[in-house]
Amino acid sequence: MSEATLIKVRNGSDERSVALYSGIGTDELINVLTATFGVYGSTIVGFLTENGTVIPLSMATRSPEVMPNTTLKLMVLHDKKDVLPVPKIEEDQRVQPPIPPTTNMSASNYAAENNNELNEDSLDQLLRFIEGLRARGLINKEDCHLLKELLFE
Repeated sequence: MSEATLIKVRNGSDERSVALYSGIGTDELINVLTATFGVYGSTIVGFLTENGTVIPLSMATRSPEVMPNTTLKLMVLHDKKDVLPVPKIEEDQRVQPPIPPTTNMSASNYAAENNNELNEDSLDQLLRFIEGLRARGLINKEDCHLLKELLFE
């Protein structure tokens, strides 16, 4: 059995010692901290040291022996307003995907124009990809056949 590491954790004015051991799961640690500090309905994300270092829960569970020997502040998201909003991107700021090659150009012509060779390996990969699309029901048999014909034009 592995040795336990005791860490001091504070949430508000409530301070407790919590035992960690190598192999403790993140879910188990979250359950222990939730029950210990009564932060039900909140999201525990990690610990904050006195000097401002953030320690994620995953690090605490993987390597409890490296946890600092100081009092750690419990980092808790109480509701959605604690999470930073995702910035809104205006329509004119969005990055447009590159324009695909025209459909009237065969794959081999496109490769020749762009100094890319469609060698046997890449053709095999494309054929397997097309078959995979058909096997998953994303394209029908006729479309699969047409795509293969386009490759060999």
